[in-house]
Amino acid sequence: MGFPSPATDYAEAGIDLNKICRFGGASSRLHVVERYLGEGINSGAMLIIDTAIKPVDGRRLLARVDGEIEIWRLITILRRGLESTIDKRFISFGDEVVNDSIEVLGVVTHVILDMRNDVFDDTVVF
Repeated sequence: MGFPSPATDYAEAGIDLNKICRFGGASSRLHVVERYLGEGINSGAMLIIDTAIKPVDGRRLLARVDGEIEIWRLITILRRGLESTIDKRFISFGDEVVNDSIEVLGVVTHVILDMRNDVFDDTVVF
């Protein structure tokens, strides 16, 4: 028997990615990246995508285009279409996406990167 530790009131809870990323609902999916997808998203990164979120201008979408899964930025202001995060290719569309070669898998909400595998670039830039 003894006295309780005064530090018990200040104990921190562990990191709960379900709370931070709001992961775990029926519309949430986890996608592990197999190759570079642009914007620093390398192989092994984990994408949390949500199929229930309405895509709006500027959001990143995980989509299958011509059989390849990539991340695309939705553009709806000034022009309408999808812009690739890898090579800035642009697929334009009208008021509705009517293209059988495009399948939107969900809106990317979070990216979890393993920075231990990231390549360090020590190039001096002036």
